[in-house]
Amino acid sequence: MIVNRIDFSMDSNKDAIRVNNLTREYNDTTVLAGVNLIIREGEFYALMGPNGSGKTTLTSIIACVRRPSSGNVEIYGKSPDKAKDIIAYIPQDNFSSPYLTGRENLTYFAGLLGYSKKEARKIVTEILERIELIKDADKRVSTYSGGMRKRLEIGTALFPSTRILILDEPTTGVDPTGRREFLGMLNEMCKGDLTVLMTTHIGTDAEMATRVGLMDKGRIIAEGQPEELKSKIGLLSIVSVKTAIKTRKSQMHSRNLTVVNCHLKRIVDTESILKMRQRQHPIL
Repeated sequence: MIVNRIDFSMDSNKDAIRVNNLTREYNDTTVLAGVNLIIREGEFYALMGPNGSGKTTLTSIIACVRRPSSGNVEIYGKSPDKAKDIIAYIPQDNFSSPYLTGRENLTYFAGLLGYSKKEARKIVTEILERIELIKDADKRVSTYSGGMRKRLEIGTALFPSTRILILDEPTTGVDPTGRREFLGMLNEMCKGDLTVLMTTHIGTDAEMATRVGLMDKGRIIAEGQPEELKSKIGLLSIVSVKTAIKTRKSQMHSRNLTVVNCHLKRIVDTESILKMRQRQHPIL
């Protein structure tokens, strides 16, 4: 199989991703407000912020899934449209088939990419080893843990042409041990020829990256190595707390609605019982 690639060699001083004054508006709402960002080749970059901060919108524009209102993105100096062959975008929701084995899922994706059966067998085995699922390759995905399934879905993006991997909240629903193993794997991958951009709202996940950008209200408000941000102003903790508060409010709102609905149901049930009794005993 021949893949058209952008010609480059591994260089930690090379810009893999460059975002220039990017904006995105929906109706009267500004989601991105002039974002500027540079990610070097081989970096594991975590974009951290609370829900609604613009993380997913930004990464989807970089991945060429959405269009910006203004500004532009460069992938190795070219527009994302011309760099699709080297970009892999993994959304938050699981997409691998639970009814197939891990090997079958990857073989299916290899077929979509045009690999022959012989090529697919070789490449799929290499990917399974790389994502540390070779021992579980022939088990159904429905038996996988959350962390194993995320690793498999990373595997669908690791065919030879991929150089930039973009992940939207990849550790959602994964237990702490699985998260550490998963993020450790990403870190190892970046020691090769892969650049990783990951969104998260969890401080401990962001700490596994080589560099972190903190995002709020459509802007990157701070940037640096995890230890640098922690020691300076404890920003990772601040963002984690802010996210937790928003999540807590959402949960409380949902819980309050449940209580109200249960209360209304009791009122309706009581009225139904009274009406039934009145039909049976008109004196009531």
